[in-house]
Amino acid sequence: MKTSAPHEQLVINELEELELNLEKLSFFMDGSTFQQLPIVDQSLLIAQLGIMEAYINILETRVALFTSSTLAN
Repeated sequence: MKTSAPHEQLVINELEELELNLEKLSFFMDGSTFQQLPIVDQSLLIAQLGIMEAYINILETRVALFTSSTLAN
């Protein structure tokens, strides 16, 4: 297996951290504390979750491109 270039490793690390944060936010949103928040806060957290999911998709695509460009070389 190839060693990632420094900029590729940064993207991989960022993806891993973001996935962990998404998991934590999802867990929080499934709890009773989330239900007790004002509706505006709930709405903002729901929006944040969606943006985090989109960001994860972008990072996953970038990581896949690292792999495919390595295979092409």
